[in-house]
Amino acid sequence: MRNHVVRSALIGLGLVIASACGTGASQGAAPASSPPATSSPTPNYPAGFTAFGFPNVTASANYSPGQALTLTHGPITVQVPAAAFDKPLVFQLLEGQVSYWQKFAPQGQKVISAFAFRSVDPSTNELVQKYNAPVVFVLDDPAVTDMSIYSNTTPSDPPKVFANPVPATIQGHVLKHGNIGSPVGWVVTSPQT
Repeated sequence: MRNHVVRSALIGLGLVIASACGTGASQGAAPASSPPATSSPTPNYPAGFTAFGFPNVTASANYSPGQALTLTHGPITVQVPAAAFDKPLVFQLLEGQVSYWQKFAPQGQKVISAFAFRSVDPSTNELVQKYNAPVVFVLDDPAVTDMSIYSNTTPSDPPKVFANPVPATIQGHVLKHGNIGSPVGWVVTSPQT
């Protein structure tokens, strides 16, 4: 009986070794196959500001009229009010590298955030850049000071950066600004130390 157990163990070990080496335990056995990977196709949205310094989609959600929406990524929160649009949209937060935007920053300022929005009507695949109610950008970052500047960026190459005509609201290290549309991108800067 003991020999039978040892022999069974050795046969089992041989099957494991053969399997690990890529040989089948028996001739003609079909290799195990994994089910095909399934993935939903990535929509081909218009580039919008991904072509103008904000290539990274860092948050995305489906917006339904009458329902507020909040997107977050790191220190950024975007609050889309229930009345912002009158039709369903895909709303996205786009971000750019602060190192790229630094060369466009005002003298003596350091870029601490670079972002834009992309809102797409999925039925037409068109950008929607005008909002019925302000979409609020919130940056909660220790680099925010009462001297931080909220600036617009143009959809051009190279871009131009200029101070937003409406200053952001700053309380402690939290900066807030409502945007009634997205024909521009934005950078937030603080004085260099």
